[in-house]
Amino acid sequence: VTISYSYWVPNPKIIETTLAINGGVYKAINSANLEIPYPELVITINISDFKRTITIIIFKG
Repeated sequence: VTISYSYWVPNPKIIETTLAINGGVYKAINSANLEIPYPELVITINISDFKRTITIIIFKG
């Protein structure tokens, strides 16, 4: 999933505007109950002798 957007704002307001827009996008995604998966590699190791399971999650990106 790639989400991109563009806008123009005067230079002195760029940081607060960027934070406000990113916050609005984040809230909209959450309020719509959307889940965006992150690229990850999941390795699960079952060790039957010790009755344990080890799960390693590696986030790529």
